[in-house]
Amino acid sequence: MSPCANRCFQVPLGPQLLIRVNDRNSRYGKFQSKTASGWNSLSGTQASVNDGCPESVIELSINGRPGATVQCERWHQRRTDSPHLTLSEVVIYKLKKVVIAVYHYMALWSSWSIGTPMCLVTRCLVVSLAASSVVWHAAAVSAQPKLDAGSPPAPVARRDGRHDFNFSIGRWRTHITRRVHPLSGSSEWANYDGTSVVRTIWDGRASLGETEAQGPAGQLEALSLRLYNPESHQWSLSYASTGGTTSTPTSLTVPTIGEFKDGRGEFYDTEFYNGRDILVRNIWSDITAMSIRFEQAFSEDGGRTWETNWIAVDTRIESSEPLDAQSAAASTPVPPPSDGRHDFDFEFGVWKTHLKRRLHPLANSTTWVEYDGTTTVRKVWNGRSNLVELEVEGPKGHIEALSLRLYNPEAHQWSLNFASSASGTVATPSIGEFHDGRGEFIDQEAFGSRTILVRFVITKVSPTSCHFEQSFSDDAGKTWEVNWIADDTLAPGS
Repeated sequence: MSPCANRCFQVPLGPQLLIRVNDRNSRYGKFQSKTASGWNSLSGTQASVNDGCPESVIELSINGRPGATVQCERWHQRRTDSPHLTLSEVVIYKLKKVVIAVYHYMALWSSWSIGTPMCLVTRCLVVSLAASSVVWHAAAVSAQPKLDAGSPPAPVARRDGRHDFNFSIGRWRTHITRRVHPLSGSSEWANYDGTSVVRTIWDGRASLGETEAQGPAGQLEALSLRLYNPESHQWSLSYASTGGTTSTPTSLTVPTIGEFKDGRGEFYDTEFYNGRDILVRNIWSDITAMSIRFEQAFSEDGGRTWETNWIAVDTRIESSEPLDAQSAAASTPVPPPSDGRHDFDFEFGVWKTHLKRRLHPLANSTTWVEYDGTTTVRKVWNGRSNLVELEVEGPKGHIEALSLRLYNPEAHQWSLNFASSASGTVATPSIGEFHDGRGEFIDQEAFGSRTILVRFVITKVSPTSCHFEQSFSDDAGKTWEVNWIADDTLAPGS
């Protein structure tokens, strides 16, 4: 993040442009751009983006329209006139696929009683540079020439990183150091020792890590689901844990997004911690065949400073090396209370799957396609979680999917977290439970331009077979259209 000479820089920004806005003066609202037809609202940041350099701007070009001006709308004022602003400084930090923009501007407006006041406003924006969709750029104060808005930047060849986490597959002895009270000025740390087991999924394009460790401060259990997005060439890391800082054992965290470069992996997201929105950074480094280092850090000032709160150093366990007594004890199954956490025990094993999928849901279509393949269900966290892996083939192609299910002992409900290898992202979790041998799980999702209800139902459960259906509703649950039917039969010898 070192400074360099001012220069205008075009960057393709993705659909998830604006992750979070930290506005230190809540009176000021969204930016707008002036066009021939009037003022149009803008959905993301209009700051200039440099290659890790600070830059001052005075004029913005939005969506390739040179000379556009900007104004800021005051939400608390009902009058139609909005204050014009002059950007006085923009400081940009480019961190891998994340840009942190800190900028200041002078806002000027007229009022019936106080004349023409002026106010200096500071904002911080976190921007994800994902798939190319929109080009934003800004004009530098210096007299350097602008980029030609009519000439899009040449596509950059991206490295295929689908096997980046292969180094982590296997069994590891882990030593964890955790800051007990992050972002509080505390220097109190707790130490833990235990084991970590990482299993490959989809031939390395996904993986699931399980960690169990003990220390004077108690026991830690953690899951990490890693999914590769073949379109953006990035990984998303989602966590669940007991004893974690921002994660819980009953649901997955916001995915941390990033990639590896020169043997170092950096991943970022925004989370809510102690009543504030913060940046979270994960770093994988010092990677060898026998050891790994992992660090987590928080930032509450837009990434200018970082405080490390979690350090894990893993050493590989040879296949012939037995686990020590402490690790073995931590891995010993403890009979849980008799409640809903055993609801999916019937499904552990390998199943033959016949799948039917409606090709065009909610389109009055009756065209179905069929697939055949296998479903494998593995116990995770001694049964409090489980992992489903589906792989089927049919005339319409190949489907690889997974579902990580997490049990909430307080609510007595399960969350079903679905992902496919085609997208490499986790869908909205479906929440529900079993009653009288029937499992029903519901969530709300975007489908096309509409928001719909999604229902997943499990019925006809026996020791050797089960039936699954997914349905959509675009009328708040009054009617449902089935679009996914799977019948599983236990494979011989399973």
